[in-house]
Amino acid sequence: MNEGVLNRFTKETRHTGHVVIVAHVGELRSIVAHITNTPLKESFEVFSFHYGCVVKLVLYEDRFAHEILYNVSLAGKEWHRPTL
Repeated sequence: MNEGVLNRFTKETRHTGHVVIVAHVGELRSIVAHITNTPLKESFEVFSFHYGCVVKLVLYEDRFAHEILYNVSLAGKEWHRPTL
């Protein structure tokens, strides 16, 4: 899944202008791990994404930066952790 997500992300973000990506947290985690050079397996310790989170990605020159706009947990800790 990770490779397919990153291929699509790269394709969609080549365009000029704004791009909106609506995805499940697994895809979001893959993208944020990629742009921050965080190994996907370690991203579970680095990033805590909850259901319904919103992350803004901004391209500065040739690198993306991310900003978490909304990430509130109503149920506590993140539960959807796959086996890697």
